[in-house]
Amino acid sequence: MPQARVDIGRLEIVGGVRYNRTEFSATNLSFPVYIGPILPANGGGIGSDLIFQNQFTQLVTEEAVSEDFLPRVLFNFRATDKLIFRGGYFLSVARPSIGQLSSETRISFINFPIPGPEGVKPILQINSGNPDLKAARTHNFDISAELYRGVGVLKVGAFYKRIQNLLQTNITNGPATLAAVTLPDYAYFNGPPYFDPANPSSAFITGGSPVNSDEIAELWGFEAQAEQRFDFLPGALGGLGIYVNYTFTDSSRTDRYNWAFGPPDDNVFEFSGLPFTQQPKHSGTAALTYNKYDIDANLTYGYQSRALSAFRPRGLSVYTEAVETLDLRVAYYLRPSFGDIKVFFEAADLLNGTMDPDVETTFGGELGAPAYFARATYLGGRSLKAGISLTF
Repeated sequence: MPQARVDIGRLEIVGGVRYNRTEFSATNLSFPVYIGPILPANGGGIGSDLIFQNQFTQLVTEEAVSEDFLPRVLFNFRATDKLIFRGGYFLSVARPSIGQLSSETRISFINFPIPGPEGVKPILQINSGNPDLKAARTHNFDISAELYRGVGVLKVGAFYKRIQNLLQTNITNGPATLAAVTLPDYAYFNGPPYFDPANPSSAFITGGSPVNSDEIAELWGFEAQAEQRFDFLPGALGGLGIYVNYTFTDSSRTDRYNWAFGPPDDNVFEFSGLPFTQQPKHSGTAALTYNKYDIDANLTYGYQSRALSAFRPRGLSVYTEAVETLDLRVAYYLRPSFGDIKVFFEAADLLNGTMDPDVETTFGGELGAPAYFARATYLGGRSLKAGISLTF
């Protein structure tokens, strides 16, 4: 990566550009799926027809090449020996996976009457990748200040990310989905009592492929961190210390939602101003530490606020609820002539009992409306561990 450095007194500027050429290659099994009444010649019964699936199974090798120029500019300004300002810009890319770039069509026919947008019908799902996908490109801007004081530091900073070509799903419903698809030449797709190409409305046809968003997505926020060792206190108090950090993050993006109850040509809606998924607005950590007299200990509290998990219109979005953790770790070192002995005690998730959810999912709750419980994950609550180790 070509790089240049400029020093102007207390100001240091470093810039460069990196060229990346990435070649993707993947070989995967590809096959259609049929679930429903099975042909008598294939054994009859009801379920998934593996004979049909195996007949059309094939190895598909796909390749893709990506080339990127990634510039970076950083600066450091030392106002004093204890006060430093930093900032910079860099370009990063998030490339689509090989599956998203695949031109292979994935077909699933569920031949059961299932209630859906068009009444009670079988479902024919047709999904494919998009070889024309572009990498998402993120312009990253950061600025921060650091103030050092003894054995401690205070840091504050802000960041802004501007994202182009964000990936999203393009969903289509109706017979038009079949236009660019060749169905397997098999009884399940050649007419009644299975799927009838001459009467495609007898099944609910749906499909999707990834596309690049035409809208700019943004993510911004600020962060603060304070760390201090109280070594100036007398006696045993000199081993105390604290560590605190906090991050505020906000974001905005555009997403598509398929309202399949509408006419096929008018059932995809765009919603702007949505936050990124799994991006909590508030997160932070606070820790009390101790390190003296061969004792190494910390009590750490962590917090993440409620975050969007999946967008749904009309107040039905799915959220991951806020999470709090409290962990304790204490170690005492004995140092005989033959090595080191560590006696330790660890306690994790002290705030959680066995009936408290570790991850709780709700839906609704926007703009002061009530949130409704959807599901939860339980990992067993708090855990305690004690032990001894010898190093020699």
